[in-house]
Amino acid sequence: MKRILRISLVVAILALSAAFIVIFDAESRRARHKQTCTGLQVAVLDSAQMQFVTKEDVKQYIKSGYGVYLGQRLDSVNLHKIEDILSERSAILRSEAYLTGDGILHVEITQRAPILRFEPSSGSGFFADETGYLYPLVKGYSDGVTKVDGAVPVAYQDGYKGYARTEKERQWIMGMVGMEKWLDGNRTWKNGIKRISVNGKGGLVLYPAAGVERFYFGRPENYREKFGRIGLYYTRIAPASADKGYRYVDVSIDGQIICRKK
Repeated sequence: MKRILRISLVVAILALSAAFIVIFDAESRRARHKQTCTGLQVAVLDSAQMQFVTKEDVKQYIKSGYGVYLGQRLDSVNLHKIEDILSERSAILRSEAYLTGDGILHVEITQRAPILRFEPSSGSGFFADETGYLYPLVKGYSDGVTKVDGAVPVAYQDGYKGYARTEKERQWIMGMVGMEKWLDGNRTWKNGIKRISVNGKGGLVLYPAAGVERFYFGRPENYREKFGRIGLYYTRIAPASADKGYRYVDVSIDGQIICRKK
């Protein structure tokens, strides 16, 4: 009999708890239905590293793409739409939108970090991030990003966002990305190269920060070995030259360093 009473008591407590949950949930829905959006707070999660997207930029994107949200009921604010609008922006890698009970719309942004800036001799310029993702240049932003100019062998269309369309182009871009990552880990070379240009065959020409040399590098591959040959040039060949250097140095061929005065 006592066992039956205990079981009945537990069932009654569970039933009462479930009833309270249902009532509370209903009240929450009613309160949410009445509560309106009273403000917007934007957080750029990695803004300490770079200023690529500002809070004002995000607010403007939402204002122009979404329309009116202030004063709207919380249950009518389309968070997925806001995230989709922001994801369409070049500089934004990911976004998360959520609402809190005080009526504030919160938006958290993670920026897409460029590591290469391409400025072709013809056509539109574009950025590439560390995954090889291409996207349009953002006005006024170039600090700390390696610039590559000349006959860039990528058929980039203005405004395009995504990966290079052909396998050949993707391989070239990823070669550039790999070389840039390698240079980032070798500050002597990173600081020693002031310009990277591309010739008509997709080969790189490197211009050092000091000296008169131009180094023909070839395609962006086997870069460790090629920079090793540039190092040999500086330590063994240039010191033995009458005027301490050559105008043209080809390190593109395995096992060879070809030097010319003109």
